[in-house]
Amino acid sequence: MFWSIVQVIGGQGITFLTLAFLAVFLGPADFGVLGMAIVWLSFIQVFSEMGFGAALIQRREVDSGHFSTIYFVNVAAGILLTLTGIALSWACALFFNTPGVQPIMAVLSFGFIISSFSLTQLAIAQKDLRFRDLAIRDISASLCGGSAGIILAWFDFGVWSLVAQSLITSAMGAVLLWYMSAWRPRAEEFSFQCVKELWPYSSKMFAFAVLKYFTMNTDKLVIGYFLGPVALGLYTFAYRIIVQPTSAFVGAIGAYLFPKISMIQDDPAEIRSSYLFVSKATNTVITPLLIMVMILSPMIIAPVFGEKWEPAVPLIQILAVFAITIPWISHVGQVMKALNRPGWLLSWVIFVAALVAVSVWFGSSLGVEGATFGLLAAYVIALPVNFWLLSKLIDAGFMDILSTFIPSVFSAGLMGLALWLTLAYNKFAAAYAVSIGALLAVFLYFMVLMFIDRRFLVNFSKKLLRLEVT
Repeated sequence: MFWSIVQVIGGQGITFLTLAFLAVFLGPADFGVLGMAIVWLSFIQVFSEMGFGAALIQRREVDSGHFSTIYFVNVAAGILLTLTGIALSWACALFFNTPGVQPIMAVLSFGFIISSFSLTQLAIAQKDLRFRDLAIRDISASLCGGSAGIILAWFDFGVWSLVAQSLITSAMGAVLLWYMSAWRPRAEEFSFQCVKELWPYSSKMFAFAVLKYFTMNTDKLVIGYFLGPVALGLYTFAYRIIVQPTSAFVGAIGAYLFPKISMIQDDPAEIRSSYLFVSKATNTVITPLLIMVMILSPMIIAPVFGEKWEPAVPLIQILAVFAITIPWISHVGQVMKALNRPGWLLSWVIFVAALVAVSVWFGSSLGVEGATFGLLAAYVIALPVNFWLLSKLIDAGFMDILSTFIPSVFSAGLMGLALWLTLAYNKFAAAYAVSIGALLAVFLYFMVLMFIDRRFLVNFSKKLLRLEVT
């Protein structure tokens, strides 16, 4: 798990620094046009591996024939999806009534064929828990792509600098995965029987991915269609600042949790213990950071990124609250996958997708802030159902589940109040106030957490020091 965390902190740290540089040179409309293209491409991407990667990880009895078969299926799908993305780029421009989207989407479509060459190697690395290799790959690829994007933005390439960043990151990631993997595909091992063996599970994961797309992208579709590229650009910027790093961090933990629980799926007590500890550790790290961003964003965004991004501050604050719920919900899906409950997963994602669609559409009548608040409302409404499903999956009581986040939320709440009071009544310059307030807030958070949950915090600290969080 340590290398999963390194993978996210390194990759997302580079991505955030890249975003900071690019935001100085580019405006909300540039991010909006890119966001419009990515929304459509994200749907096409759902078809890129059709759930076979998850099936390779979850299934215990797999051999080189399964890997080779899925490799060639993925490459064929990548070629087809690249052509599909190019063909649909004109329809995307018409949907959003923004002609500039067409060439952006057409060029970004080449990312499908690039990534298809390494999807199987990625599944093998995750199945073997080789997260050190994945961390090196993600950090190196992000550094290469980010550097290219910054250089092009410096030379006034505009939105194309964002396109270059995306494609170069994908290409470098694929090359590094090939270099780090000892396995190589063999055409003579291709077998339709292998596809038939994996399809019962992968088909449900594929259907889940389709529905998850609408859960994750309905907000962007609605904002882009009804409110235009500038509103979507502000939302995309706020989303990249808050939700994307949080989702990546939680996703990396999930990438560890899925194969881990798959290996111990016959031991309910171990599953419950592992899940509760990992979930609590995730909340302990994420919650205070999000509370701090929510409070400090009005003082940081304009000076760091420029005044043109100041309208994104309310969106960042709403999304910070939303992001706190991400680990509460996302990890449950990993447990469903690992315990071979794809039917549960499908029903769950349909429920959440419907809530998001209705809430964001209703909120969009109040502008981009209303749509963002609608997203938050949908996830809050879904939480009781989420906790009920989790209690059935891991045979845990509601108090066990609540104990994974109540201590961190309570401690972070007190920390946030102290930080707000420090900033409101300080006599220092803004930069000093932020620094002093943040240091005092972090100190208070850990003091409160030590008081109310000392046993867990000590245990967590010891495991981190041994670099063997399980």
